Amino acid sequence: MNNYKADAVSRRNIRDYVYMLKKKVGMENILYFPVLQFAENMLPVLIPDFQFEVVPEDEMGTKHGETYPGKNLIRIREDIYLPPRKAKAETVSQLLTKLDIYLCTKTVQ
Repeated sequence: MNNYKADAVSRRNIRDYVYMLKKKVGMENILYFPVLQFAENMLPVLIPDFQFEVVPEDEMGTKHGETYPGKNLIRIREDIYLPPRKAKAETVSQLLTKLDIYLCTKTVQ
């Protein structure tokens, strides 16, 4: 399996991407995109074999997350996953980055 480190994504690119995603799912007039709910609830409906895993920090090490488009899998480190429920911007950004990698790769294939 190949390992690639994702480049950082600017806030502007994240905003543009989220707007495009919101528009595709009919939520362009909703202020805040529910990224966590989208990953947990919508992607498994849209992509039947999609998997979203929360992985313990000791198993994942220093990586915040991993994206495996060929396996339809996104893995997020537990300490990164839990804070979005408290709307911490940095962790929501990590989830959006992983979704971006996954969805853009699936679109290209």
